[in-house]
Amino acid sequence: MPLGLPGDLSFYKLLTDWGSFLAGLLALLAGLLAYCAGRKQADATREATNQQLKAQACARAAEILNIKTAIRAEIIAFAKFVIGALEICQRIGTGKILVPRTDANSIVRSLQRPTVFPAVADRIALLKNPHLPIQFYMRIDEAKDMADMLAVATAAGPAAPGTTSSNIAVDPNNAVVIADCLITALQLARAMIIDTPGDVSEAEQIVTKRTLDDIDAAMIASRESFPNASSFQDAG
Repeated sequence: MPLGLPGDLSFYKLLTDWGSFLAGLLALLAGLLAYCAGRKQADATREATNQQLKAQACARAAEILNIKTAIRAEIIAFAKFVIGALEICQRIGTGKILVPRTDANSIVRSLQRPTVFPAVADRIALLKNPHLPIQFYMRIDEAKDMADMLAVATAAGPAAPGTTSSNIAVDPNNAVVIADCLITALQLARAMIIDTPGDVSEAEQIVTKRTLDDIDAAMIASRESFPNASSFQDAG
């Protein structure tokens, strides 16, 4: 068996063979480096995407919290006026006061138009329960519309013999229809007020508790004045 170097081996052939080997090795090394660079770039892109998504999620959560807090604050303020209008309905229902039908809209005159809700209405769907504030403001508008229609219809309609439209009073049946809308509005308000947006100050806790207590007291008084109100029947 022949041993040693091949007989036809030359220095040029040796360099040629080693050159091919080194070229292949360098190509392999270049591919490995390209793969590592690609992995690194992919990891960097993935991390950047994750950071961007996280930032977007944080921004969205902050926006939702701001909307919820603002709406809740306005509803707390509105609850006071809703309770006041409901008290007028209760006094009418029990005969303690007489309100001319032509002035029926005075029952809900304190219920002003909202300012916060229209400003965030296009983003209200971001909330967990967007139907609650929408229904709250709709019930208030419904109460105002009913009072306005009662006043207009009385002023325009023919008076009974010996009477004038100015001395026809809002009766308990009229009052309960308006009260029903206000009661439902307070029921919705309570559900939103009790859902505090995270950490709140001590002052905010006091305002929240006082408002909830006022709503509960108004519900008790309303149930006594209007036991057959449909809002109480629906609530069970």
